[in-house]
Amino acid sequence: MERVSNKVYINKLAKAFGQRDLLQVFRPDSYISLESALAEYGVTSQIPRALTCVSPKYVRNINSKTVNISFRKLKKDLYWGYSPKKTRYGIYNLAPTREGFAGLDIF
Repeated sequence: MERVSNKVYINKLAKAFGQRDLLQVFRPDSYISLESALAEYGVTSQIPRALTCVSPKYVRNINSKTVNISFRKLKKDLYWGYSPKKTRYGIYNLAPTREGFAGLDIF
C-alpha cells in the first residue's frame, strides 16, 4: 500500500493500475491534455514523467513515489471536446489531438 494523499491509498499489487485511475478520485471534471494526450495518441515519442491534466478549477498537484499528476487550470469556455476512456478500474477523460496541440499554445 502507498499513501497518495489524505485518505487515498493505492494497492501497488493491483494489476494494470495507473495514474489515470486516480483522476476520478481527485478531480472528476479534469481531462488528460497537453503532452500527456499527445503521448497517448502516439504523436510524440517522448513519454512525460508526470500525467498532465487540465481542469476548470484550481487543483493541487499530486506527487508520491509512483504517482505524479500535474493539474493546470483552463478557462471554462476552453474546457470542451474531451472523450471518456475506460481503464480496468474506472473511467478517465482524454482530450482529442487537436486540443492537445492547442493546449500547448495556451500555456
